[in-house]
Amino acid sequence: KEACGALSRILIRFVLGFYQSDFSLCVPASVCLEKLYRHMNSLVLDEMAEAAAKDGKEMVVTEEDRRTKVPNKDYWQNVGVALYSVCRSPDPEVSRHGYEICNRVVLRAPLREIPCDKWMAILYLMVNKQPPSAADLSRANTFVLLGNTLMRVLPYLSKRQRKPDDDEDADVVE
Repeated sequence: KEACGALSRILIRFVLGFYQSDFSLCVPASVCLEKLYRHMNSLVLDEMAEAAAKDGKEMVVTEEDRRTKVPNKDYWQNVGVALYSVCRSPDPEVSRHGYEICNRVVLRAPLREIPCDKWMAILYLMVNKQPPSAADLSRANTFVLLGNTLMRVLPYLSKRQRKPDDDEDADVVE
């Protein structure tokens, strides 16, 4: 699991162009990052099942769980931010790839799996970080991604109400 975390950090740096502002590897790095994200989730779910078994509880991890559960919310957000940067690329093909991969990772995450603050952070990023105005296709991709995210997330967020005296996400009532 630690090796996956280290590799994720390296891949995120390639996706974001941290190495001398070189974005030439952002597409292959984002493909690897998506696969690593799925693998890391699977490892964490297996670890949770083992811990439950040690406590005498049974936790069955199904293939559906492996595809839909988000055991590490911070990791989901970090991967989502990196993948959105690919969608913002001025290159039309890179942007299209980023749009598709963001749909698979960010938009397919079950709403209840992600805390409100994480959804809000992703929405804030999408609103405030746009491609250059000359990159029409990239702007269209980010706009459609933002619109789809808003349509999916806002009804869910608007139904949630907080208890009056507490700010913890665990105390959210529906």
